[in-house]
Amino acid sequence: MVFGVEERREQHRLAVQRNRARESPEARAKRLRRQRERQQRVRTTRGGNEVHETVEESQQSWLDGGVPRLRPVSNRTQKEALYRLRLVLGPSGLDDATCAVCDCSKLRKSMHMISLGDDRDRIQQMHLLLSSVDEQLPMELAAEYDCSVLFAGLGGMLLSKRCIHPAGYIHACQECNASLTKQLLPKFSIKNEFYVGSLPNRLANTKLPERFMTQTVMVFAVMRVMRGGSHRAIRSHCLAFDSIPGPATTLLPTSVRNISCYRVVMPGPFTTEQQARVRQMHLVRRQMVEDLLAFYCEHNILYEDVTVDCSGLASEVVAEHLICEEADADVEAGDVDAESDRVGSSTEVGDAVGETDVVEHRVVFIASVETLNVLTRTGT
Repeated sequence: MVFGVEERREQHRLAVQRNRARESPEARAKRLRRQRERQQRVRTTRGGNEVHETVEESQQSWLDGGVPRLRPVSNRTQKEALYRLRLVLGPSGLDDATCAVCDCSKLRKSMHMISLGDDRDRIQQMHLLLSSVDEQLPMELAAEYDCSVLFAGLGGMLLSKRCIHPAGYIHACQECNASLTKQLLPKFSIKNEFYVGSLPNRLANTKLPERFMTQTVMVFAVMRVMRGGSHRAIRSHCLAFDSIPGPATTLLPTSVRNISCYRVVMPGPFTTEQQARVRQMHLVRRQMVEDLLAFYCEHNILYEDVTVDCSGLASEVVAEHLICEEADADVEAGDVDAESDRVGSSTEVGDAVGETDVVEHRVVFIASVETLNVLTRTGT
């Protein structure tokens, strides 16, 4: 099979991306150092005289009382600046990964990779700090954090399975890595009684309104902007912000009408099938709510004092008041496609093969005392 020039370039780019994702922190540091040295040699040997003359001309202009002139930027410099901007704001800069120690999602570029083959001393230290011995966890919860089924060397530790890479390394966030380096137990590690677990498969497809109705407190707010149109998939941008929680609820489920921290905005035209698809995504099912609350009451001690009363909930209802349609909004379908192309496909979820398919980008804004961390979460 013969490939064209563009196809070979794309294959080469993807291969480089895969190799860089698998490289260790030491290899990455060496590669970046060699790249900086090579760029420095190129700058030194190229146009040294021109740079000297430009500096002299600029100094002479200031000495003569003249106004320094802005020089045009070359196309190469512009492309390099845009390339760096895309790396920071695009998928590679905002892509997320899960920390093996605290089971939290953080920016992938801020993660430290610990090799299972090369960092054996660190793995042994982690065994001492993150040991699951004498924890007396329920069988299901212990199996949730037992990674020995993936790599035998990780047995006996409380680690998240979501960050164990098949290439033989695990991710650790900056906070957890700093504590492990000092041989201290990370503050928010799973070992430090932050074992949350996950929902069973039968409850994994719950809708967002159903989640909000079954929470004792609401700690975040969500804004989902969805765009559709004829002959294209539904494009969705889901933004989540942390919010100050109010007093804990003692009677659940919360009424659908009382959900005030979630909004769905639909600007521009939508087909009839797409409108039905969006409403199906926000369907509240009484049986699912009852099953979810029953699971929480059985496994979460925070629900011991919560009274459950689903008698006033219909069998199925769409949270219409959460959906805001703006059919007259000035939204060009071509602009939506161009916007998604600029972001890239590595953070997209869903295969756009039909008008009712949903391709969603998720961005989570977590405010802290000192900084504002921006994460990209993906999901359907």
